[in-house]
Amino acid sequence: MVGMFVSIDIGQSRDKVHQIAEDINRDLHRSFELKSIDIHLATAMCVASLQENFENFDEFTSFVEAVESDIQTDDVIFLSELTGRSFDVKKNINKTIRSALQTGGFEMFYQPIYSIKSGRFESAEALIRMKDVSGGYISPAVFIPAAEKSGAIVRIGDFVLRDVFEFVASDEFKKLGLNYVEINLSTLQCMQDDIVSNIVSYREKYGVEPEYVNFEITETDSNYVRKIVVENMKAIRNEGFEFSLDDYGSGFSNLQRIMAFPYKIIKIDKSLVDNMNKQRGKILLRDTIGMIHGQGAEIVVEGVETAEAAEWLADAGCDHIQGFYYARPMPRDEFVEFIRKQAEA
Repeated sequence: MVGMFVSIDIGQSRDKVHQIAEDINRDLHRSFELKSIDIHLATAMCVASLQENFENFDEFTSFVEAVESDIQTDDVIFLSELTGRSFDVKKNINKTIRSALQTGGFEMFYQPIYSIKSGRFESAEALIRMKDVSGGYISPAVFIPAAEKSGAIVRIGDFVLRDVFEFVASDEFKKLGLNYVEINLSTLQCMQDDIVSNIVSYREKYGVEPEYVNFEITETDSNYVRKIVVENMKAIRNEGFEFSLDDYGSGFSNLQRIMAFPYKIIKIDKSLVDNMNKQRGKILLRDTIGMIHGQGAEIVVEGVETAEAAEWLADAGCDHIQGFYYARPMPRDEFVEFIRKQAEA
């Protein structure tokens, strides 16, 4: 979809502006030929006042990127007509991120990961959460993409490293008997020159052995980025840390990507689990499990929500299961209590 956002000329009436927007939208709908291919655009129009609705042009461009999905194709709509918490959150997301970084609005949650072999929870994934002004939480699916576009993801990632290393070094973590915690590294983080030194500094500051931290990296379709990322990953691995490849099967997966780096763990994406109700989906999963084990990596299956799926995956040879069936992500205190109770059961 092409989203065109038009600023209001204060000298024009609302009806006149609406007519101009409809004329532009109609013209954009006309097909045109490009290299012998007929092109048809799907467009949406949102009319806003730069002077009344935004503090600066950067805020306007961030708004354009954030709310395209809230505008239906073929619509001509005024900004004032877009309402609701979801829209308000997206409209102000960059401002909210900046405020959260300044005021401690981020919090780490932990999702337990179940080991099929041992029959207990042996690890967990650290997941960042951001609070909004009402005290609720904003979905990572909203603020992470915005943070990646603005570059704030680097500061957020530094918060994650600091907070998780501090937790892993704590006495309460040591009493849980967990093998490791997984920390997500964004592609932008892995492109930073100081990423290795930052990780080493937190390791030394908190006295954490590398075996207790496993980094997750989501694969990318950019060969240029991949080279830089892999070089930094190798440097981090030389410091004793291991890596997981996250979201395998979500879109850019291929054998070359797996073979390009010695991953300790491959995490199978929820999208493959969701297709288990079809025979072809089960065949694909079995083949994927066999292929990954053939590369010498362990397997974590994400997004498991039912007993049936967990039992099938265990029979198919998966090593670990992560999903709502066993446990949801939870704040640190709840996570510690959850693991303690599971150990006593």
